[in-house]
Amino acid sequence: MSYFITDSESVSSTAPARRSKTAYRRVSGLVSGHRYYEPEMGRWTSRDPIQEKGGKNLYGFVNNNAIDKWDKLGLETKCCGDKTYNARTKCCCDETDKLFDIPYATEWTGTCGSTSFGFWVSVGVIGCDLTSNITKDCKKWSIMVTALFIGASTGPDVSATTFSVKFVDAEKPEDFNGEAHLGSIGGGLIGGGTVSTINLGSANTSSVTGGFIGIMLPGADVMIGRSSVDFKNENPCSKW
Repeated sequence: MSYFITDSESVSSTAPARRSKTAYRRVSGLVSGHRYYEPEMGRWTSRDPIQEKGGKNLYGFVNNNAIDKWDKLGLETKCCGDKTYNARTKCCCDETDKLFDIPYATEWTGTCGSTSFGFWVSVGVIGCDLTSNITKDCKKWSIMVTALFIGASTGPDVSATTFSVKFVDAEKPEDFNGEAHLGSIGGGLIGGGTVSTINLGSANTSSVTGGFIGIMLPGADVMIGRSSVDFKNENPCSKW
């Protein structure tokens, strides 16, 4: 996208597309793309999605140098040692002058501990210490989540377990707040294996590994409750 034709040029009133091959809106006079471009003003009409990483002028177009630079989608710039940066796929850490890839999906891994008891009707609590990979908004989090449950069991329910988990479908700590569900089956008098599914807010377990350490009587539980984030801490990119 080297430059645009403005309304002052003779062909602009009839040409459906500009030399950038982007569509021209005759009614508004804007050129469309990922962001609308205002040819007369020589600037975008909305803020830069990468904020100040693209420069202090949040509405500017390639630092007012459209001959030597281009930005086809309104997303690219140079940063971190003049490396190519794209807000959809990269995180730029100004503290370390490094680029990081944004993963396809945000994952939260860590350890949970659970306790439950009852007979036919059970109550329980789960606490999880979790750490995210890089989120889509270029952050890493450490959080502590607690959930309280009540539900049905197939018999006597006495358990105290710890296990490793991986959650998906959550982009930020607040996504763990809300309605919670727990389903488990298995166990042993002293130890053994269990199969569990846990939903905390919009977060869902993609894996529950390592069995458990503790005591869980054989049986099955289906519970519902509420979860909340008790602690959250954003990990600075210099420590990634």
